[in-house]
Parts: sequence; structure tokens; C-alpha cells
Amino acid sequence: KCSLMVVLVASFLTAGSAVAGVYWEAETVTRGMPGQADGVRMQKMYYTMNASRVEAEDGSVMIMDFDTMTMYRLDTRKRTYTQTDMKNMGMPQGMSGRDRERMEKMMEGMVQSMQVTPTDETKTIAGYLCRKYNVVFMMTESEYWVSRDVKGYDELKEIGRKMAARFD
Repeated sequence: KCSLMVVLVASFLTAGSAVAGVYWEAETVTRGMPGQADGVRMQKMYYTMNASRVEAEDGSVMIMDFDTMTMYRLDTRKRTYTQTDMKNMGMPQGMSGRDRERMEKMMEGMVQSMQVTPTDETKTIAGYLCRKYNVVFMMTESEYWVSRDVKGYDELKEIGRKMAARFD
């Protein structure tokens, strides 16, 4: 649930239009994040009402099929993939009963603790007037620059609503 929430938040923030869905590229700058090397990464993101695809520079691809609630992680370099039931994302295999309930509550608490704070800071990025938002999630601070003027914003917002309803 947690990694999906991050994807959902990112999905609402910037978008460009494409045929039969929404496509955009994002540059992610990482500094001081535990478990990740500092640096700049580019990602290509595609969203439709039924699925999403995120491609990273390292050749990894994540596909989420919202109709079957299945996620696929592809390693294009090794030509391998893993398949995950999205209803069990974040859950250790074989966890059931009270342990599963506790884990679900803990994950829900982490998601609900996300803080999104708009600022008064604005700047023009790629010709769009953007507003800065500070996001705190799982003790990690991030900043996002958001514009509602990009093509596909309303479509992406509707896709996000549909995805959220499936994960409710």
C-alpha cells in the first residue's frame, strides 16, 4: 500500500497527454535517502483507466493491471519478471489472521500520516506556472512542483480516483 500511495501522489502532480491515456516523464533527484544512492533518475510513466506502466533508466519496468489487481516487475536486462497480487502488497508471504490485521493497520497508519503542504513559492517549469508542495511520507521529505494547466490533468485525476477506489 505504501509504495502505491507514493505512486498515486506522484500521479496527481504532473502529466502530459498521450493517445488513450496519459504519459509524462519525471526527473527524480535523490539526496540522503536511506537505501538509495544520491543522484538524478528519469522515469517514463504511462497511465490508462485500467493500467499503468513506469519505466526506469536501469531497464526496470513496473506494470500495474487495475482490473486484475496484479503488478508485474520486469527486469529487461535479465529478461525476468515477478508477479504480485496487489491486494497483498507489503504483506509477508503466509501472513494471516491477527498478524495480517495488525500489519494492515500499521500500513494504513503510515499512509494516513502523509503530509502534503502547499507553499506560496511558484516558478515556471517547461512553460507551466507551478506551485511548490512539500510532502512528508514515512519520515522522508520531498518537494513537488505542480501545475493543473498541463494537458491530461483532469484525465489523470480521474484515473487516480478509480485506482484509489480499487485499493479502498
